[in-house]
Amino acid sequence: MISGAGVAAFDVKTGARLWSNTSFSYISAELVVVGGLLLVTDTNCYSNSNYDGYVTALDVRTGTQRWRHSGSWMVDTVVADAGVVITSGYCGTCDGFEHGVIGIRASDGVQVWSYDNTVLAGPVSASGRVLLRPTDWRSDFVASAKTGALLYTLGSGWTPSAASPAGDRWYLTSSLGLSALDAKNGKVLWTVKRETGDLAADANRVYVASAGRVNAYQAKTGKLAWTRAVVDPEGLVRAGGLLYVTSDNGSLSILSPSSGKTAASGIPYGPVYGVIVAGGRLYTRAASTVAAFTP
Repeated sequence: MISGAGVAAFDVKTGARLWSNTSFSYISAELVVVGGLLLVTDTNCYSNSNYDGYVTALDVRTGTQRWRHSGSWMVDTVVADAGVVITSGYCGTCDGFEHGVIGIRASDGVQVWSYDNTVLAGPVSASGRVLLRPTDWRSDFVASAKTGALLYTLGSGWTPSAASPAGDRWYLTSSLGLSALDAKNGKVLWTVKRETGDLAADANRVYVASAGRVNAYQAKTGKLAWTRAVVDPEGLVRAGGLLYVTSDNGSLSILSPSSGKTAASGIPYGPVYGVIVAGGRLYTRAASTVAAFTP
């Protein structure tokens, strides 16, 4: 987890701190775990003269640095797939371009591909594919996470918010609403007009945190499966056979994914502004506190 000016690891059973690393200037994107490595992105505190961004790989067991990669632009978005970590960001001093994307091999930190004047359209991958958005005249396109090779182009304006567990579909938002696209060729499979919000997906349904409610749509057809009123929903997590919904006011709703009915009370967990479910445990975040709960 992010802790102050660095990152720290804690024992899942006791909460005891195992190690910490506070050598980072400013952690600028989400943490990513790949193959026993914790990947941390940081930049030089948004300096007006130095936009260098870094990706550092730490051993998840010990916190020991395995490699560190530096780039010409800060890192604000990151995703990992097919053994490659892809970062994108902004550079205010780069000659001829202001944005860029880098593909870095996770095992050793070697850069394997890059694009100038391009950003990640969102921190989402689908079975080894990432959606890239040029910042110049070019159309949005899907590239191989492993090699960077262009696979196919899309019309502009798509923002990937989730992918199916099998990686065969993108779930994206645009000015039209929520759409499902075939990840192999970009074909639009269905669209729900004017639907937008935080997404979560499983093999059967797509869940959307809309205005004052959570809507669930059938993954194959886009038809509404159920709707449930929830005050200011802003975060969805689908894990452990349940759907967890956090709200702007700190409340937690725990719902049945198949019906939207309350599966368990979120009251005992207190104010919650983020959840993670892993290894049969529920981890909640409130302010600077992380708590773990067993079934």
